[in-house]
Amino acid sequence: MTSEELRQALIELGWKQADLCRRIGMGKNTVSTWAANGAPEWVGEYLRALLAIDRLHREFVVPARPAAAPPPELAPAEKQRRTGRAANLAKRAKVGADLLVSGDDRREK
Repeated sequence: MTSEELRQALIELGWKQADLCRRIGMGKNTVSTWAANGAPEWVGEYLRALLAIDRLHREFVVPARPAAAPPPELAPAEKQRRTGRAANLAKRAKVGADLLVSGDDRREK
C-alpha cells in the first residue's frame, strides 16, 4: 500500500494516524514511517476490509436523514404571546442588572 493510499484510506474512515496506531497496536513512529514510505501489504488488506465494512454499514444500517422541514408557521396570537414573553424577560433582566449595579454603587459609598 502506498503512502498516498494509506492517507486516503484514513481520510475515508475518518481516522488519524494515532487512531490506526491504537487499533493495530503499533507505535506512532511505525505508522508515520508508513505514511511517508508506504505500508506493508497486510495493512492495506486491513484498511480495505474496514472500508468495505464501513460502506456496507452506511448503505444498509445508517438511515438516510430526511431533509429538515421548516418549522410550522405560528398563529398571530401565538407570535404575539411569545414576543410579549421575550420582551418581559428582557425587561426583568435589565431591571435585575440595574439593581445589581445600583447595589454595587451603594457598597462603594
